[in-house]
Amino acid sequence: MGLNYHKAIYTLIIHQDRLEQFRNPNNELVIQLLRKWNAYLTDPDYPSYPDTKEMASSLGMERQKVNVQIKDLYKRVISSFSDDPLIIKDYVHVIYIHIPYDEERGIKNKDYLSTLGERSLWFETKLPFLPRIGESISLDFIDDPLKFNRGYVNEIRYEIEGHTQRVIIYVHPFNDFYHQWRKMKDKHEWRLRMERQRDIR
Repeated sequence: MGLNYHKAIYTLIIHQDRLEQFRNPNNELVIQLLRKWNAYLTDPDYPSYPDTKEMASSLGMERQKVNVQIKDLYKRVISSFSDDPLIIKDYVHVIYIHIPYDEERGIKNKDYLSTLGERSLWFETKLPFLPRIGESISLDFIDDPLKFNRGYVNEIRYEIEGHTQRVIIYVHPFNDFYHQWRKMKDKHEWRLRMERQRDIR
């Protein structure tokens, strides 16, 4: 699989403090442009950040040459984390109340499915305590009949974005820990059956 240049550019912009150590006459213009376009990550007026085609046009260079330099810088920055650990300076909790995708696939009523999607709620906050799987969350300050405002934690994921740790708390608006346990139990028993079938073969 080839390099995702969109993600590579995003990574280089967000970790541009590491680029100076890799600066040389060949990539100097690319690094300068990456620094200039840092606004794409912080200014809400910019809906996205540039791709290699836009960079090549701005620099008056061939796109292939820009691709080579982006790929080289990206590999160097990623490798640098081995010697100079990435320091996480901040965190944010993301609460996402919705119907999980695997359940949505089983809903045949498209109107009902659309309503569930519209009622989904996603917002960022900072919590003093992280709720555990199976515990309930109630957001009484959200008084909107068109949005879910309570439910049960059914999954927690951690993502690193730049220097920020994102803790994504997935909340099911209806099912509690017991339903989650049943799903996990069924999945475990299915795996055991598959292993037995492989052993028989």
